Order: sequence, then C-alpha cells, then structure tokens
Amino acid sequence: KIFDKIVMVGAQHGYYGNFWTSKKPLLFAFWNIFIPTLSHLYGYFPSQYFGMGEQLPKGVALEWAKICRNPQWLFAYLPQEKNHYAKIHQPLLAISIEDDWYAPKKAVEKLFEDGYKNAQTKRLHLHPKDFDMKEIGHF
Repeated sequence: KIFDKIVMVGAQHGYYGNFWTSKKPLLFAFWNIFIPTLSHLYGYFPSQYFGMGEQLPKGVALEWAKICRNPQWLFAYLPQEKNHYAKIHQPLLAISIEDDWYAPKKAVEKLFEDGYKNAQTKRLHLHPKDFDMKEIGHF
C-alpha cells in the first residue's frame, strides 16, 4: 500500500454529458469539431488559444477527444488488468466546488461511481458563499 489516505480536488469523469447543461454544446463542439479539425489542420492542438497551456501533440489531442466523447470515458479503453482504480481501498476525500464547470458535481460523483468503486469515499461539495466568496471556480 503506497498511500494511507487520498484527497482529490476537482477530479472528474471527463465525459461531456456529465457537465452542466449550459456547457454541453460548447463541450460537444470542442471534442467533436475544434480538437479534431485544428489537430488535423496544424498537426497539433493549439491549446494556448483556448487558455489551456502548451500545445498538445495531434495523437494526444485526438485520443483525449475520443475518450471524452464516450459515456464510459476512460474506463471504456482500459483493459481490466490495467484499470487500477477499483483496486484502491483507502479512505478517499473527493472535493467538488459548486461553481467549478471544469469539474461539476455530477462529473465528480460519476468518477467515484465508475472508477473508485472500492475506496472508502467521502464527498465534500463546497459553495463559495460558505467562504464569503462570490466564486471559487476550478483554478
């Protein structure tokens, strides 16, 4: 056993269908149009134009888009012997934030339902108002 306890903040199941309804059209376009088109056009995905850091190699970007279009997300592509998520039994605290559209509550919960099935999971969902803040977000 490497870890006694685990804390995750904003870790989520990446399938776009688990995200806020208002963001689904944008995410649909991102995974189905922007990433494939720009990756083929440039030979890489120009992430910096989307405020997402350094450019991604074409193959990485296309695989990322493929995974996030699948309702089973990453778990659809992991053979059982390489899927170590279910092997985690340690206590795991999963924190989500009300105004985090990169990791909305539903997507966070889905990660722990589908992936960390055997962890001793405790969920904590934070609201900005609980900290006298207008927003917290993802970053």
